[in-house]
Amino acid sequence: VYPDHHHVAEEIYIPLTGGTQWRMGGGDFRRREAGEVIHHASDVSHAMRTGNEPLLALYIWRGGPLAAQSTITGS
Repeated sequence: VYPDHHHVAEEIYIPLTGGTQWRMGGGDFRRREAGEVIHHASDVSHAMRTGNEPLLALYIWRGGPLAAQSTITGS
């Protein structure tokens, strides 16, 4: 589990494996499949969790320093 968090940078994920669950804002976790585009806008809270399969993904971190810490807002 990568708990609810946010950061200045915008993120775009393209999972290469399926089955990971993603959440944005106050919504519920939703299973996403390989090849789906997942967009997290700047400072929007989001989280992800895996089950039996690991997550392998391409991602773009845009508009903020890569070394910046995320602000964890949940568990």
